[in-house]
Amino acid sequence: MIKAFRLGWKGAGRYPVLVGIWFTTNILFAWIATAPFRRVFASHAGHSLIGDQPLGLMSFNYVSDLMVTEKVAWTSAQAGFSMVVLLWILLSVFMAAATLGTLESGRPFSWVRFAGNGGRYFFSFLGLFLVMAVVLVLMLLVVPLFAWLQTLILGEDPYQNIVVWMNVFKWTLAFLLTWYWKRIFDYARIDLVLTKKSSFRISLKRALVFSVRNFRSAFGLGLCFLGVSLVVFTIYTWIKIGANVSSTMLAVVVILVGILYTAIRNWIRVAQWSGELALYYGLQPNIREEAFVESEIETNVDEIFESTLPGIDQFQVVAAEAVPAVAVPADDDEVDPETNIPLQSNSGVDQVASDDDDLGTNKPEV
Repeated sequence: MIKAFRLGWKGAGRYPVLVGIWFTTNILFAWIATAPFRRVFASHAGHSLIGDQPLGLMSFNYVSDLMVTEKVAWTSAQAGFSMVVLLWILLSVFMAAATLGTLESGRPFSWVRFAGNGGRYFFSFLGLFLVMAVVLVLMLLVVPLFAWLQTLILGEDPYQNIVVWMNVFKWTLAFLLTWYWKRIFDYARIDLVLTKKSSFRISLKRALVFSVRNFRSAFGLGLCFLGVSLVVFTIYTWIKIGANVSSTMLAVVVILVGILYTAIRNWIRVAQWSGELALYYGLQPNIREEAFVESEIETNVDEIFESTLPGIDQFQVVAAEAVPAVAVPADDDEVDPETNIPLQSNSGVDQVASDDDDLGTNKPEV
């Protein structure tokens, strides 16, 4: 587990381009997704007395007033935001497939290989994502289920301390279930990339078996990366809350800190995938052998495929052209004067006959 944790950070450091791709995409889509709401806020600014109160545009009362007075514009902004989120989900599935394929190959980064891995595993990863989303919704039903059991057993008005601890228990259980299910989902995607298979059902089954048999290692590795994420988030929150954004300079500093936090969060994402890949690859000997054999075949296929694309200089596959056989007539053979093709002679027949005669004379006696 500790070795996989170290290899995860090493893999992220080997492919800084992947971190840059995720960071740039996150910033770009965040800007696009908030564009409709920024337009609504800009058109409504200066037309509400609530905005002049403490907290200003960040207060809940101002947002409530905005949703009432700008109902049509707010609905349009929500529709635009939903479309951007759907597009982001599809793009994130593609990028996850491309990233895991690049980490698994261990070869230098190439845009052609990156896009090829994304296209190769896109539909399998999309099927896994749909299954994961359905199971996540079912797991979140744990919260209302426990609330119903609490009302059934303790009545409508239990003691306050019982209500508090029951809420803590049910939300903690829901978080752990969804968090570990996300780890199983990652291992299923890793299995797809390692085995070069297209059946996400088989990979999901293998990931479930792996997560149960190696629960301590899988849970511990995920807990290590979760701890790093919580530490970074705590530091970011402390800086953001403690900073006084009354001046323009401090507001710019807070924005830059948020951008830095986004970059670190994506770095942790790539490192976690690399560590989970190392753990899954090391604890699955059967998968390891199968992945090794099939990766050799896939490497040859990749080289032939990439050699046909422009801009790939490291691969060069030259197809040998078939050279037509030309019959060279012997000195004593007759040649057709019209077609210049040697006429069939009896020399070959005589040679075959002589060979048969020799074979007949040398037959062993029984």
